Amino acid sequence: MSSHSPILLTTPLLLAVSLFLSTSALGAEQDAWRYTVRKGDTLSHIGEKYLDRPADWKKVQTLNKVADSNRMQPGSTLRMPYALSTQTVVFAEVAWVQGDARLANRTAASPLMQGVKLGMGDVVQTGPNSSVTLRFPDQSRLLVAANSRITLTQMVRSRKSGQTETQVMQDAGSSESIVTPRQKIEAHYQIKTSALSLAVRGTRFRVAVDDQSGLTRATVAEGTVAAGAQGQSVNVTEGMGTFAARGAAPAAPRALLPAPTLDVPATLVEMNSPQFSWQALPQAQRYRVELLDQSGQNQVRELTTPQTHTDLTDLPDGAYQLRVQGVDDAGLEGRAASHTFELLVPPQSPTLNWPVDGAKVAGDKVAFRWAHPQTIQQYRFQLSDSPTFAQIIFQFSQLPGSIDGVELPLPPGRYFWHVAAAKRNANFGPNSDPQSFTLGN
Repeated sequence: MSSHSPILLTTPLLLAVSLFLSTSALGAEQDAWRYTVRKGDTLSHIGEKYLDRPADWKKVQTLNKVADSNRMQPGSTLRMPYALSTQTVVFAEVAWVQGDARLANRTAASPLMQGVKLGMGDVVQTGPNSSVTLRFPDQSRLLVAANSRITLTQMVRSRKSGQTETQVMQDAGSSESIVTPRQKIEAHYQIKTSALSLAVRGTRFRVAVDDQSGLTRATVAEGTVAAGAQGQSVNVTEGMGTFAARGAAPAAPRALLPAPTLDVPATLVEMNSPQFSWQALPQAQRYRVELLDQSGQNQVRELTTPQTHTDLTDLPDGAYQLRVQGVDDAGLEGRAASHTFELLVPPQSPTLNWPVDGAKVAGDKVAFRWAHPQTIQQYRFQLSDSPTFAQIIFQFSQLPGSIDGVELPLPPGRYFWHVAAAKRNANFGPNSDPQSFTLGN
């Protein structure tokens, strides 16, 4: 079953996803945030909305050297000192960590852990096969993929309205934003790169930046993103994408490739290395494969391939969401085919404790014992007089996982035994290596 996933924004350019407000640079301007001027704004109007004392707009005018308080250039920014404004600093929380993810703005980079709070100026960097999900106060989320670097440049909330302002600078790699739709309290969310500025509300989109060239690509899965660079702006709607290089205007939005058709995937996968395939898209140069957790908000794995199939190895049991997207000749990732499945990796074979291989056992009964490190639902026990188990003398196919052995009366002779384990649905893993023993003299 396929569904569409969000469009991507990918470009090592200046990407700013903002809702009418942008943030200041780090360092000397940590005592102020930045407001982005909109058409029709006046300083007196801005003072009424964002300053503790509306009349302090004159101080803002002096600070920013504004010649005419009633005529300001849309898109320009104003420094807004925290001492004058209604804004208070808020924090992001690390909601998910996979692999090597670090806080990189300190002398010694420190590993990130779930639940850690991050503030303005913090830099998050991910290594290969790694990802981080950040949750902002308005419940918007930012998924930072492998080999990426982002800086939290602004996170504030208005004491008057409760409105939040979030701004992120993306220097390299790719990210996916899930921005909470505006409800009673407006939330402004912005992502910037060295080439693009993107402004959104209630949107899901992706951004990718090349850390060498700065080329930025952006795709939108839900909502609309305003992408601006070099004084020009384009609206990128659902199912569309754009890109820009440093110093260039954003390209005209273009339609993303359709979602590929997945080949009848199962909802319960019981194998060590799940295999998935899909139908080729004529215009696809390659495919992006993403594996997320059940929520669809936290990345477990990401890869690109020119093939129309992939194997996913070394995964633990759990519920997952698979997404597959075609990538066009501009590097824009298309609509995603999505499939949710549960993985149940067959268990390892049990360890046979007694009788050990080559043992000689006295009496007319044998107590068989084994052990298993995992939680098991069932065991299958087989006893034979042949090392190939061509003829089964005793078989118990549904022994409960709570036991660790059986006792059998047997006539004298040489025997071979092995045991297999199942986690669920009688889907047994491999048999243990057979062990032989001799009963009687």
